[in-house]
Amino acid sequence: MKKQATLIFLALLMVGFLALPGKVSAQKSSTSISSHRGVNTFSTKRGSERIEVEYDGRIKFSDDDRSIESISNRGYIRIWIRDSDGSREVLAEAASGGTIDYEYHLGRRRADYDDEAKKWLADNLIKVIRATGIGAEARVERFYKNSGVDGVLNEIKELTGDYVSHIYFQELLYIDGIKDNELVKIAELVPKKLDSDYYISEVFKDGGDLFLKTPKVTEAFLSAMNRMDSDYYIAAILKEVLREDLSNVGIDKVLENLENMDSDYYKASIVKDVFDNDLSNVQLISVLESIEEIGSDYYKSDILKRACRLVSRSDEEVKSSFKKAARGIRSDYYYGTISRCID
Repeated sequence: MKKQATLIFLALLMVGFLALPGKVSAQKSSTSISSHRGVNTFSTKRGSERIEVEYDGRIKFSDDDRSIESISNRGYIRIWIRDSDGSREVLAEAASGGTIDYEYHLGRRRADYDDEAKKWLADNLIKVIRATGIGAEARVERFYKNSGVDGVLNEIKELTGDYVSHIYFQELLYIDGIKDNELVKIAELVPKKLDSDYYISEVFKDGGDLFLKTPKVTEAFLSAMNRMDSDYYIAAILKEVLREDLSNVGIDKVLENLENMDSDYYKASIVKDVFDNDLSNVQLISVLESIEEIGSDYYKSDILKRACRLVSRSDEEVKSSFKKAARGIRSDYYYGTISRCID
């Protein structure tokens, strides 16, 4: 079933610096997202501006993102914004015959939903849409229909926050017929747009089959992963990747990611999976050289035991690299477990 852009049960607080459109300046920002019994709430504070949104049901916006086109039966959306001019609030509720009833407040005072109120909503709606992810599925379909993958990616660049951006990436990857060169563009933008390795890994894992369907796309995908920092998420993705038949260039990209990992545990788990692939002597030497950087004698000896069979069938240069890696083992016990491979 196609994933909806509806916010899942999540309580999230992020404090950092988020750039304004155009990356001109940065302000301290905090965001909270939650969902309870179908009612989704969102609040964010950036500088002197605060936005609160609460909604239930399926909300669809006009193609110009300046008005609400429809709200599903019994649904509603409440938008409250406070800035230097004070606070304003609009409550839009589904009414009979597919119409929408509006209620408008200036501060605590109820006011007519007149042309001025409509203009205020029109001017601020795009800000709400890009900050909350409401209507993401329909908007991605619209941008794709009008301008293809580039149109969707251009809109993603305008979104606020990793959570919303990753929803748009996922919705884009659900669309059938995306070409290889377009997948390359997506893979390249994901780690540039998203700061969180968690959300990067969510996008890459959800689109795993697409990113691994051709050598060209796989190589771009693995190159993009070099921007990630978390060994945990890098390892989780690489383990999935190594289940596939990779090209020589694909293996090289995996080894590049391996060099960026600091954790002995995660590096060892990936190296052992790498050995299950058909490696060239150059690649095997590269893996053995990476083992030298592992500090734990336990993990180092465990990996070298796995490599023993491969090394025994290789040339002298590979065997020399194996011996060099083995010499880094300080424990006599662990060194003894691989001594048969050295003799």
